[in-house]
Amino acid sequence: MKSKATTYFLVILLSLSIIATFSSYSFGDSGNLRTSQGKIFDGLYANYTYDDVAEPVRNSSFNYAHDSGDFYNVSWWLEDFGTETWLENIQTRIILNSTSVYANGYHTPTWVFTNLSIGDLIPIVVDGDFDHSFNVTDELTVIYPGFESLDVWVLEDLVYSNHAWYERNTGLLIKGTFLWPTGGYIFTLTATNMFQSSPSGADNGVPSFEIFLILPIISIVSLIILRRMQKVLRI
Repeated sequence: MKSKATTYFLVILLSLSIIATFSSYSFGDSGNLRTSQGKIFDGLYANYTYDDVAEPVRNSSFNYAHDSGDFYNVSWWLEDFGTETWLENIQTRIILNSTSVYANGYHTPTWVFTNLSIGDLIPIVVDGDFDHSFNVTDELTVIYPGFESLDVWVLEDLVYSNHAWYERNTGLLIKGTFLWPTGGYIFTLTATNMFQSSPSGADNGVPSFEIFLILPIISIVSLIILRRMQKVLRI
């Protein structure tokens, strides 16, 4: 009876382990994307430092919420200045209904499409100016503070000494320098729910799906040992 009970227990443990492994691997843990760009960023927040060349560094945050169809409500909060809002069309990246310095008809600075190629020209609005044409010049893997390794597109302004990194899998702005003749600023990502950050100075350790993979292996080995013991007892 004890052998049967042990067998049932191991079978149940094996089944639960496989289910847990599949769930963890499929639905994500560290390193898995929160969403895809197919329906962009509903509920997304992206926090940045905003370093104006002539003023103190301020905290800043972009927040997205679905409005209807292809349109998303965007709110941009800037420390000491409050919140500005607009709509973005995810098919075009164009800003509409803006109460912001990012005016109607221009292209969002917060994200780009993910299907870029080297040599593409991407319009990006600059606060205090208009759309600038940025050239996709490179793709890199960078070690970025708080997020460790990120794959990024490198974009460079055709006229000014501007460059920006956009994460390749999501299109999200990671870091960008945006200058024009009378001013400029730098956005630096500090936190987001688009992909998981890693604790500063901490080792990522073993992802949870790898931990779950150990469980079915243990269960299978235990089951094999138990079966062999039963055969020996029968002999």
